[in-house]
Amino acid sequence: MPEQTRLIDAEMLALAYNCLETGVIIFALDDRIVSWNHATTRLLGRGIDEEVEPHAWPEYYGIHTSERGELVRWEDLPSTLALHHGRRIERDIFFRNQGIPEGRWIHNSAEPLKDDSGRTLGALVALQDVTQARSARQAQQLYSWFVRSSADAVIGFDPDSSITMWNPGAQRIFGWSTEEILGQSVNLLFPNIQDDIPRWLELMGGGEEVEPARCLARHKDGSALLLYRSLTPTGVDLGELDGAVLVARDLSHVIQAERELAASREQIRQLSQRQQTLLEQQLRQLARELHDELGQQMTAMKLEVAWLERRLSTDHTEMDDHLDRLNRQLDSSISSLRRVSKQMRPPLLEELGLCNALEELMSRTGELGNLQVHSDCPPRMRVLDEDAALAIYRIAQEALTNVVRHACATRVSLRLSMSDERVTLTLQDDGKGLPSSPAPADAHFGILGMKERALAWRGHLEVDNAPDGGVRIVGAWPLANLLPRKPRPLR
Repeated sequence: MPEQTRLIDAEMLALAYNCLETGVIIFALDDRIVSWNHATTRLLGRGIDEEVEPHAWPEYYGIHTSERGELVRWEDLPSTLALHHGRRIERDIFFRNQGIPEGRWIHNSAEPLKDDSGRTLGALVALQDVTQARSARQAQQLYSWFVRSSADAVIGFDPDSSITMWNPGAQRIFGWSTEEILGQSVNLLFPNIQDDIPRWLELMGGGEEVEPARCLARHKDGSALLLYRSLTPTGVDLGELDGAVLVARDLSHVIQAERELAASREQIRQLSQRQQTLLEQQLRQLARELHDELGQQMTAMKLEVAWLERRLSTDHTEMDDHLDRLNRQLDSSISSLRRVSKQMRPPLLEELGLCNALEELMSRTGELGNLQVHSDCPPRMRVLDEDAALAIYRIAQEALTNVVRHACATRVSLRLSMSDERVTLTLQDDGKGLPSSPAPADAHFGILGMKERALAWRGHLEVDNAPDGGVRIVGAWPLANLLPRKPRPLR
């Protein structure tokens, strides 16, 4: 009976030994393997091969120092070290072979086996798969590194809104130290969204996302902060929401950059407007000199030619022909001079106002481009600032030039309207519209120039294809920006 009991105990021990999830290897003092359970074969991807010498184990089982490292030397195996040094050795080793081509991290715990007198008889090695644990640990280390090194605030809080995590970025942005803020309510930092937090937690618990957005927050000293925040739930993968992580980015430098950019753009517009004003003044002066000086001189030349014609006898036919040609050339030059002077500084704009100047511009455009034209201006229009009226005129002039050059249109209309608050200019043609392919460079600069003129007076200009064909240009300005700011000087 005792022998049967010992037999049963031995069989049960062997069964239990092979049912272990932990791999177990027992080595003799000469490195010979005495025992090897089933879990070891499963973990290492290969069983025992008695023909493989101990020195060849690293190559046979694919025992590496790391995932991309070299093979471990037999002398450095934990079992070898435990046998030769007589002490416990623990080490993570990477195995990759035909049985486990993806590779596997195995924790080796080698313990020397000794008799009662302390003499080493062999060694026992326990093997455990730690691949997932290492991956989780590395992910946790990376996450911890990100949280610590991030310039953004990373704030964790539980369902009761109590702060549970606070990184150095949060301390820099909000001014609170970790010791001061942990356990405090997140509402202390975000008073303007405190009513939204429970609703957000409920949404995230149901699997919905909370869209990132800008929000206001409060610094420790009471000053306001503008942040860009995003929320991520925690614990949902485990079946129950246990809080959230809020990541907030300080936008103060972005706001400052936006303000500086806006100021820079405003300065450029002011400079552009100043240059336009100086150019118009120069054109005005040149137009007057052309009209007053050169025009008068050419008129005097016509009078001299007329005097010569009256003094010559009737039998000077050849001379008369030359004088007739000279007269015609003078008439053409005077007409060209007047046309150029009008383009430099439209006289009707100063004498009769913007509407009359636009109507005269439309009439000339119709003649030049063989177009049907229609203009509509309010009969009683308030007097606009001289430079503002000139800017609107130049926009219309550039638009009509583009119609003649590029539109292939048969008709064009212009409408200038004024309400108590706005002035609107609308031009539309029936041409081929804006091209889908890149337009000529001069067309781009022309449209850009029109838009800049509109922006200089706090207005905006839209250029687009009209629904019924052709191009429609709409410019709009607040009326208050176009009214005279000071009395005009006497001329």
